[in-house]
Amino acid sequence: MAHFRAGDGIAQVRDTFISSSNPTQPQGSNATLEVAGPLSAGGERQALIAFDNFIGTGPGQVPANATITGATLTIWVTGGSSVSMPMSLLNVITPWTQGDATWDELGPFQLDGVTSYNFPNWNPAVTTTTTSGGYQIFGQSIGQTAYYWQAGMPNRGWAITSGDTASSWSFASSEDPIIEHRPTLTIEFTPVGGDHAPGYADLAGQPPLPTKVAWFDWADDLRERRINRVSTDRFSTYYFSQSGDDLTGRGTLDSPWKSLAKAQSILQEGAADVRFRFRRGDVWRETTVLQTSYHRNGQLTVDDYGDPLLDRPRFSRFLQLNNNWTNFGGAFAQIVPAPVGWVRESLDGYSRVYYRASSPAEVAARPFSFYCDPNGGVLLGSAMLYVNTGGDPAILPGGLEACPLNDAGWLISGNRNARLQNLVLEGQGVSADGQSYGLKISQFGDEEFVGQNLDVFYTGYHAIGHIGAGGYRNIVTLIGCRAGLCVNRGGTGAANSGDITVFVSYSGIGGNEYYQYDCTVSYGALPSSDWQAVPGMRHGTGFLSHTDGNNIGQSLILCWKTDANPCVNPVARVNLIGDPLPAATMADARAFVVEDRATWISSWWHLENTVVINSVLDLTSPPPDAATAAAAFTYGNFHAGGWIINCTVSVDAQALGASGVSLVGTFSDITQYMNCHFIVLNAAGPATFHYSWIDPTVAAAGLVITNSIFSFESSAGASAIGALNDPLHLRNNAYYFSRPITNPFLGYSNDAGKVILTQPYPAGLAPSQFSPLYNGGKDIGLEYDQRRQLRNKSKAIGPLAGVEAPNPTRLDVLSGIQSATLGADTVISTSTANRMTLQFPVPVDVGAGSLAVWGPNGRVPVSQYSASLGRQSHTWQFSSPLSRGRYSIEWNGNPIGTFRVLPGDFNGDGIVDAGDFVQLRLNFLSNSAVCDIDGDGVVSTTDFLTFRSNFLLSVI
Repeated sequence: MAHFRAGDGIAQVRDTFISSSNPTQPQGSNATLEVAGPLSAGGERQALIAFDNFIGTGPGQVPANATITGATLTIWVTGGSSVSMPMSLLNVITPWTQGDATWDELGPFQLDGVTSYNFPNWNPAVTTTTTSGGYQIFGQSIGQTAYYWQAGMPNRGWAITSGDTASSWSFASSEDPIIEHRPTLTIEFTPVGGDHAPGYADLAGQPPLPTKVAWFDWADDLRERRINRVSTDRFSTYYFSQSGDDLTGRGTLDSPWKSLAKAQSILQEGAADVRFRFRRGDVWRETTVLQTSYHRNGQLTVDDYGDPLLDRPRFSRFLQLNNNWTNFGGAFAQIVPAPVGWVRESLDGYSRVYYRASSPAEVAARPFSFYCDPNGGVLLGSAMLYVNTGGDPAILPGGLEACPLNDAGWLISGNRNARLQNLVLEGQGVSADGQSYGLKISQFGDEEFVGQNLDVFYTGYHAIGHIGAGGYRNIVTLIGCRAGLCVNRGGTGAANSGDITVFVSYSGIGGNEYYQYDCTVSYGALPSSDWQAVPGMRHGTGFLSHTDGNNIGQSLILCWKTDANPCVNPVARVNLIGDPLPAATMADARAFVVEDRATWISSWWHLENTVVINSVLDLTSPPPDAATAAAAFTYGNFHAGGWIINCTVSVDAQALGASGVSLVGTFSDITQYMNCHFIVLNAAGPATFHYSWIDPTVAAAGLVITNSIFSFESSAGASAIGALNDPLHLRNNAYYFSRPITNPFLGYSNDAGKVILTQPYPAGLAPSQFSPLYNGGKDIGLEYDQRRQLRNKSKAIGPLAGVEAPNPTRLDVLSGIQSATLGADTVISTSTANRMTLQFPVPVDVGAGSLAVWGPNGRVPVSQYSASLGRQSHTWQFSSPLSRGRYSIEWNGNPIGTFRVLPGDFNGDGIVDAGDFVQLRLNFLSNSAVCDIDGDGVVSTTDFLTFRSNFLLSVI
């Protein structure tokens, strides 16, 4: 697409008008063009416009061999004598110049084959009906005119004449001081060889293997290139604010328009390369939705302007309800003009989501619910709304507002290049059948869309949806978007009925690409009487990717997360459906889920030919509706291949109200887990990891779990890892079981390289270099840990391998029941010191070899090591009490402190003398820890005898 107007680039524009009342006067320097009928005041006037150099090889020109597919001429109305007037657009034959053209020389223009002509099979009188004060588009057959000019016919522009004898109009000329008002010619064309949207390999090259740290740089580079291809800048820019005016405004920063309806009218009139900017802090409450299915090659930006500290522009279809409520036995009712899809508190739009009940009686019995009877109103077309706010809605602060059930939602359709940025959409796409979108991106081939920092809530069954069709690639990039609160389509209460999908993409015939980064599924879906969402029922889907039959699916990169926001009945499970075709290697994978942070929302589901990298599934805190309970939770059900790298799954059965926990590996073949971490906490029943969803006693062919950690804590029931007769699917993993593994699930015992842990291993810990998790694994070629840091040990186990633990914040030496905190060169005055405890600011993984204490006889032998449940306190017990002498401490090979041991040196001066005797006498028969040499809790005769034997001994 190319645009030509005076003042932009290489455009050469001529325009003027000729007047029968001033037949010898040139008008080429005027800021306006005039068109009038012969009976109008001032006589007949005709305008002339020519664009002389739109064909050529220069930047912004249309190539001579390109295929012109359409064209529009856009002019700006500055005045008129009637509401509308038909126009005729004639092709000029007579040569003319802007500075010399007059009525006597040229006029009047008419279709006579002398002053103007028509091309074969072309309607000579191109007309349109104009309206006052806005863009006027003439475009029915202008593309064919441009085609003939491209083919070599003389280009002498157009004459605009009146189709009405008495009306007159004026238009902005190429001399108008506002550049956006000047006449503009837009040419749509396809270059020779096509103008296809570039694929990821065209932009960023082929991706590295996802086991290589370079993969992240590649993905980041691809994202930036995708964003930069869809510019915020457009040919024409218009401003909107709630203080603007659609009639008197000019769409400029200092004179903005007001309504979304005005922006929609500009699109309907054919504007094809525009930017709409809406003021921050303003709210648009209109029934209008923005829909852009008008220009196949259109380019569009919708974004914000103004004070960045104010809220983003908000487009809400929620309308304030009045306080004319009638009490119906606990439910309050009022007549509303249309059926209602959502009800919310005006001052509490998200934290409390009102339940959709099935009757007025259910509303009366259920606080914070509503029911709308579409036929209950007394007026034609009205409805009756029942609510329960837990009190009188008339005194609810801020009152209630409702969203009508009659909206098609925002639509970006058929736009080659479109961008939406920094917007909030609420209540869009709420239809009676629920099958509608809040924001729908519909593409037909070679189209690119960027959505950045968008919030889309209170919608139909899809919040943000993508439909890819046509004969070539379609590309969607979503950055920092949040979406949720979707209407179910009318479930039955059965599993999988009435499902909603917050983000969805239909790949069409294939070749499409979808990149989602830092996007969030929030707040879930509309809780409803016909949809009893409970854990284990797939009523909510965070992201769903479809293919079209047997066609090749799309390329996906998803870096996203799920919020655990405090509202009722959030999405019950996060699912992803990928490509149906198996991949031969990781390089062939078409879908990536990267650094997903799912909080208590459940598992990945049906991942096909997909790589999941550095993701965390955290099910360790109670869900907002903690009254529900479940017997099992599942994770990672895969079809036809997948690779799970550096991922962590944590399930706290007690917090979720479950008894046992079952983690499920796969449906079928070719799934590889690398450096993952599977944690089950507080299970009252069995804690299991099964390979196969279909038959837990059978291992799926091609499944391999390598260098991963299983940490299962259960108080009853048999733990299970693997499958009966497991054919070596487990390789070099680490295992901790609070209860023994029992038949028939002994698959883990076939792991020839297994590491048995004596303590549970919580998620997020950094193994020390002496941990058994180092060098016990298998060299699998993975270059990075869960924090994208390079792995220091190629054969390490676990997602955080390679990140060293921090230094301790406190060191204690223990003697019997006494302890002493070490400072700078502390003296230990006891004779039974045989333990040392290190405290850390965070949980860490520490092995027996992580600590080394060196004394007068070399390294002190350690007989036992243990850690607290929280893994922040770690204790080493020495083989014998520490004897008199000087000691140094090393942590992971680095010196961190020194201390001395001298029983009886209570004042720490390095010698047992009279000063120490004074302290012993003062504390005799007390529980002083300093003078308790044997650590039994009391200063007694035994301590005095040891003191006497060490009198005058020193450690310097």
